[in-house]
Parts: sequence; structure tokens; C-alpha cells
Amino acid sequence: MTKTAQIQLISLLLMTPALSTASQNPSEWPDNPPWVVMADYPDKASVLDLKEDIDFWKLDEKNKTVLLMVKSHQELNQLKSLGFRLRLSQPQMDKHLKLLHNERSNNIRTIDNFPCYRTVQETYDAMANMASTYPDLVSLVDIGDSWHKETPGGDAGYDMQVVKITNQNLPLNDKPVLYAMGSIHAREYPPAELVTRFAEYLLSQYGQDADVTWLVDYHEIHLLLQGNPDGRTIAQTEPFANQRKNMNENHCLNGNQQGVDMNRNFLFRWNEGTGSSDNDCSQVFRGESAVSEPETEAINEYIKTLFPDDRPDDLVTPAPLTKPGVYLDIHNVAELILFPFGYANGAGQAPNHDQLMTLARRMAYYSNYRPEQSNATLGGADGASDDNAYGTLGVAAYTIELGEGDFYSSCDAFENTIYPDNLPALIYAAKASRMPYVLASGPDVTNLPDTPVQVETGGAFVIAGTATDLQFNSSNGSEPTHNITAVNAYLAMPSWDGTATAVSLSASDGNFNSKTENFNGTVATAGLSEGRYTLWLEATDATGTTGVPSAVFVDVIDPANIGTVSGQVTDALTGAPVAQALLSYAGIQDSTDQQGQYSIQTAATTSDLNISKLGYFSQSLAAVQTTGGLVTNRNIVLQPVCEQSLLADDVDDYANINEAISEGGWSVDPPLGSNDFRVETGDDHSTGSANSFVSTNEAVVTDKSLMTIAMTLPVQAELQFWHKHQFESGNADYDGGVIEISTNAGTDWQDLGSYITQNGYNGTLSGGFDNPLGGRQAFTGSLGVFTEVKVDLAAFANESVMIRWRMGTDNTQGAGDWKIDDVHITAAGVCELSDLIFIDGFNAQP
Repeated sequence: MTKTAQIQLISLLLMTPALSTASQNPSEWPDNPPWVVMADYPDKASVLDLKEDIDFWKLDEKNKTVLLMVKSHQELNQLKSLGFRLRLSQPQMDKHLKLLHNERSNNIRTIDNFPCYRTVQETYDAMANMASTYPDLVSLVDIGDSWHKETPGGDAGYDMQVVKITNQNLPLNDKPVLYAMGSIHAREYPPAELVTRFAEYLLSQYGQDADVTWLVDYHEIHLLLQGNPDGRTIAQTEPFANQRKNMNENHCLNGNQQGVDMNRNFLFRWNEGTGSSDNDCSQVFRGESAVSEPETEAINEYIKTLFPDDRPDDLVTPAPLTKPGVYLDIHNVAELILFPFGYANGAGQAPNHDQLMTLARRMAYYSNYRPEQSNATLGGADGASDDNAYGTLGVAAYTIELGEGDFYSSCDAFENTIYPDNLPALIYAAKASRMPYVLASGPDVTNLPDTPVQVETGGAFVIAGTATDLQFNSSNGSEPTHNITAVNAYLAMPSWDGTATAVSLSASDGNFNSKTENFNGTVATAGLSEGRYTLWLEATDATGTTGVPSAVFVDVIDPANIGTVSGQVTDALTGAPVAQALLSYAGIQDSTDQQGQYSIQTAATTSDLNISKLGYFSQSLAAVQTTGGLVTNRNIVLQPVCEQSLLADDVDDYANINEAISEGGWSVDPPLGSNDFRVETGDDHSTGSANSFVSTNEAVVTDKSLMTIAMTLPVQAELQFWHKHQFESGNADYDGGVIEISTNAGTDWQDLGSYITQNGYNGTLSGGFDNPLGGRQAFTGSLGVFTEVKVDLAAFANESVMIRWRMGTDNTQGAGDWKIDDVHITAAGVCELSDLIFIDGFNAQP
């Protein structure tokens, strides 16, 4: 950083409003570093000038704050001399102090406080287990050595080991490749575990999940689970997120940043931009030369064997749109999906920028991370992995920054958010790897059957689903979307096979003329012998672009091997037939007719028979056996539920919010700012053309609520409602909504988040910009379809309660709406015959 830049930064930071004395006073901090602190900044460019020397974790452009680690008293004094006003980041410090106590008191390694994250050795053991358990699907590829493995003496080090997953019994030429690696920054726990779980998911679901099966058959997935094993052996024994680099002992051996930053050591634009340092104790030390480290050399040479070089190493020539392959380097904590170019703060767009952004928006649809060019938020990083893969080979390359907390993200965050949100993004990237620059802009196929379709040999079956061109993340600009024009099915052979035959399917409403279409059609099995086949489905939009396939299994069965289970479902009190009861047997679903009759055909087997219908207690008959060519009869008697409905409101009876207040007993709380809760027509859960409650995420500070009438809850009451939302969310979740309950007529309110049993809160609201709900868990981000939420109210039995939906917004940017529909509060009990007669009026007096 130049002296002029330092002076400018001092001036700017001194203009920043003072923080509280207690939060700024280092004398009140823990005695020993490191400290995790939050600093306000008024000028991003000047802050990025410090990136070579200061360990920035996460930069929030809206709040103009940077989360950073202060590693020593010397560094603290340096920052103070530059005018930084710092305050402890208490959540991270609390975690650190707890881990430090555990380590000192119990002699426990830090990583053992995170049971969801495997150590390096446990990861290598998992790889060995994969290879021995799935020998036809897994090859372990030694692509090189870690620094210690290559360097005589000292620690033994590790092989840089890749898990290659593909069906080796289907040796096709030029299978498309997805390459993903985790934790080349040693202290970032979640990436290595995510990539390991991804490998285990692919292997465990092979033969069970149709999409996973065809991916493993027709593609190759190469996974470097531990990208920096030497460095990770340091990080996993530290009580604080410190060790970032590899273990190269020639650099800063006695400091707290030993080694070389692997993500500044790759070939493309090495030492030709910003964001790296020649100071070997800097966290972003680039090394003495490009690919100087054995780990980066191994990675660089290996990817050359996976992706052909289809563009010159300049800044202007695009890769061909037909270029196959996707490259993922997975990191932690900024909640971003990044793509080239990012070698400098001012690096321009890559020649394939638009195509790279499209695939980023596709992946971000699942994770809700912000898709952006690599230097947009975090600044430049020359010698980075994603720039290198795209810049030297032309492959679609991304850095995925996971989120939730800090580098040692909690296991709760990993299990409930990081893993489930990113798994479908990885699946999508694998699908798109056949031709990512084209396929990502085409529509998706969704809502296919969860279980295999079963059909007799020579017969035909009906397939139905949804095609949509709307599954993009729109937090950083909007992707062009188009009407669906066609959906094709391919049975037994995929579309890219020269022998495949397309079966055209039809729009359920008669015409393909919108961006989301339900479809159906009949597919014949003539010529197919008994066995399991894959049915691929692909949708095409008005630009003529076809998207990635989705698949379902089809089981073709000889009639002699088909068994039948059938019978009648009746009401336990009246003996009357129960129509439209849902039955499930061996993965096949059926519903009863008006006479309560059902009949399910499947390959002869033994399975549980499950029966359910709204208003009745569900029932399960265990181990029902079917025999080929025979019928097994099972009659079922269902016990009706006398459901006590305290609130049942689909909002359709109200013309406006005033009618909801006067007729339904709803109310709106006295607002902070405006309270625009209202009734709108045209978008609801049940019909798509009726009413829902709506409130808008405004660009001003508001605290507004929609509130129920008071009601006394019986035992085992439950709240159910459907909602969708688009709250402001970027590097942090700024606006959002919560559910609260009052047991004293609205005087005090308690958050219901911990009582949600289905589709609960998904983020934590930022504490900045005066949001009244700042710092709280909440519904955040974008939820594009109506989704059901269930809340267990049993803890409030026999109390008079009111429930409210509360939105908090800050004072800058707005977003979309929060829509709430079909609100129910119910309690269930076994019906008595006398109650039923009274309700039906049979004992009414003349």
C-alpha cells in the first residue's frame, strides 16, 4: 500500500462515526490474539489496498463493513495507526474462546468440536472405503504430492488424491467432466466435507436415483476432496481459523501464516494483478514463482488432462460455446458464486462472461448465493484457481464461496443449510458439464415421479411433469427467460446418442406458450425386454435452446411377474367407502375410486402398504406380500379425525384488507413506517388466480405485522400456512419476516422459529441500517413458489393466543413481496360416533 493511499485511508476512516467505546477499546478485549473484529469502511478501493497484509474474511458492501482477523499486537497497532476503528465480532470470539477452553481443559482437538467435519486422515479413509465398496464406479488417482510428501524429512505428507467417479463398465469416449475441489485454503472446514459428501451421495444413490445414475454412467466426476492436506493438518488442530496456506516450511516457518497461498500460485496472470503479496508471511503470499508449489503443480497438470485447451491465453478470445466441462474450486464464508476474470481489482469481463453468469445464476438458484464476477465484491486475486482454469483452458470455471458464519462454520449450519442447498447446485453443474455455455440458458424439467414408473412389456405409460425457464437467481441482474416450446422424452438412450428416438410430449393446457408449462404424454415400450430403463426428459425454449435433462426410471415387467394388491377402504364409524384415499406400495401410488376401491400392480415383492387421506388417521400394513400373476386382497378401515379448526382462512372471501379485518378478525399492528399488509388477487397457493395476504419489502425502515384474532389453543394444536417471498438479500440478508405468538393479548410477543417443524427460517438478518429485526433468525432471500410451513403449538395448550406475521425492512434497498395464504390452525382427535350423528343432524329435535 502506498503512503498516499494510507493517508487517504486514514482520512476516510477518521470521518467514520465513532463506535461505542466499549466495542472499540482493545483493553477490554481478550489478552491474547488473534481477534476477529468488524471494521467500518467508507471507501472500498482503499480497503482493498490493504488486502496483501490484512486477513479480510468477508466484505459487506451494503453495510460498508469488513470482517477481519487481527493476528498480533503488532498488526493491531498497524491498523490503529492507519485510523481503523475496530470492534470485536462477538459471535466469532465467543466461539473461539469456547474452543480454546475445550482444547486447553480437555485436550481435545478443535475439529472434534465439529463432528460433521472429517480430519484429513478420516477423509483419506473415506476415499479408500469408496474405492473398495464401489470398485466399478471409483478410481483413486494420485495426481502428485503435497509439500511434505515431496520434501525429505519431517512429516510424511500426503498424495494429492482425486476420487474419479464414473461407470467403468460403460467405457465411452469423451465423457463430459465435472472437476471440483475443496479446502485449498486449509482453515475452511466446510468445502472438503461438502465435496466428500457429494462423492458419497453419488455412489450411494447410483441405481436408486435416475439423475445420479445417468450422470455416473455418461459423465466423469473428478473430486479432489482435500486440496491442501498438509495445511489442513495444521488447521484442524488450531482453536482458531488461522492457517490458510500450504505447509511449505521455507516461508514464514516461525510465523502464524506458514507457507504459500495456493489460490495465488496458479499460472494465469500470476503476479500481474492485485490481491497477492511477495511477503512470505502475508496470508496471500503468491510464492516465488507461478505453480512453485507441488500441490498447485499437481492440480494444474491434472486439469490439462481433463479439459482440452480450446482458447489462447489472452483476455479477448472466447471459448467455443460447445466447450464441455465445468471446474469448481470450493471455498468458504462469503456466500458467493464467482467466475473469471478476477486477477485484478479492475479486471474486465471474460469473453464468455454472459455464459459464465448464466450458469452461475443457475447454481445460485439452489444455494441463494450471489452470482458475480470474481473481483466484484472481494477485489482482485491474481494467480487464482478459477482464472487459471478458464484463462488457460477455456473451461467454465467457478469459485463457490459457501456461507453461514465463519471459516469454522457450525455443524448446524452445515447440515441444515450448506450441504442441502449446495448439493442440487453440484448436481446441476454436473448435468451442465456436457455443454455448459449452452445448456445453462435452456429450461429445466421438474416435478417428475419420485419412484420408478412400472409398465408391462410391450405396454405404454403416461409421464407428466413441469418445464420451466425461470430457475435463475436474480440477486445480481435478471437472466433473459423465454416461453417453453417443446418437451421431448427419450427412453433407454439419451438424446446425445445417435440411436435415440424423441417422443414429443404435450402441454397440459393444450399449448406451449408460457415460461412454465405442465406437460404430459404417452411413451411406448415396444421392443424392450423386462428390465430397468432410464427415461430422459428435455425442454426447449423459444430461442431453440434445450436445457439439461432430468430423468426417471422405467421398470418394464413381464406380466407373469406382476403381482396385484387390491381392496376397499372404508370409514371406521359409518362403514361408507372412502374415495380419494392415497395408497403407496413398493414406491407405487394409487388412490381409491368412489366405491373406495384400489388396485396396485407392481413387480412381485414384499412391502408396507401405506394409506392416508385428509381427515383420517394414516395407517400402515406391514410386510404385505404380492405374488406374480396373483391378487393379494387387503381391505382397510380408516379412523376419521375429528379435526377442531380454530382458524381456516384461504383469504378468498375478502375483497380487501378491511374485509379481512371486519369479517375474519384479522388486524394489522400499529406500524413503524407504513403498514401495507393487504389482500391481492392473482397469485395464491391453491388456484393461482385467487387471493393472498401481501406486503411489500420497501426501501424504508418498517416494522409491520399481520395478526390473527385471539383464540384458545387445545392440546396438540398446529399452525399451517403457505407463503412465498422475495426479501432483499446480497452479501447479507437485510430484510425478512418472522412468526411470533402472544399469550397476553398482544402486550408481549415470542418468536415461533424454534417451534417450526417444516420449512423454517433460512437466514439471519443483518444488524445494520436500522432493521427492527436485525440480528434475528428469519425467513430471508427469495422463495419463488408457495411453500407450506408447519408450526407446533403444543407448548401453548390451553392458552389464549394471537399469532402474527412480522416483516422488518431497513432504510435502503427494497425487493419484492411476502405473500401468505391458506392459514390454518387445527387440532386433531379421534371421532366419537355420537359426535358424528349430532353433526349430521340425525338426533336434532323437532
